[in-house]
Amino acid sequence: RAYADAKQFDVLAETIYLWRVRTEGARSITQQTSDTQKFADRLKSLREIQKTIQKAIKDGRATEQNAIVFAKRIREHDLNLYANSVPNAAELLNEFL
Repeated sequence: RAYADAKQFDVLAETIYLWRVRTEGARSITQQTSDTQKFADRLKSLREIQKTIQKAIKDGRATEQNAIVFAKRIREHDLNLYANSVPNAAELLNEFL
């Protein structure tokens, strides 16, 4: 939402954030992909992001390309995370798209 509400922002070519995967101890929330409640929360979050993008498009602060990239990320990221571990995840995500 911060991107859609911002008057401007920069996109950096250099990676400045590195993802750490926990191999010991408690798993992070993003590693708990078989938890149906966490998937439901993720879907709710994705719906809110989609609404924000659509409002930004309507207000002239975003383009359809932003919506296309968002949908592509869901297909390439979220489907891979949840499709094989949460019942009906693939169907629910495809309906969402």
